[in-house]
Amino acid sequence: MPATAEPLLLIDTRGAVRLLTLNRPDKLNAMSMALT
Repeated sequence: MPATAEPLLLIDTRGAVRLLTLNRPDKLNAMSMALT
C-alpha cells in the first residue's frame, strides 16, 4: 500500500461538535484496516 500525503481521517472541531470525515475518495470512502 503506497503512503499518501493526505490523511485518511479529517478531524474538524466546531465548538462542542467534532466532525470526522473519511478521506479516501479513490475508494469511495470505504473503510480500511487503517481506519478501524
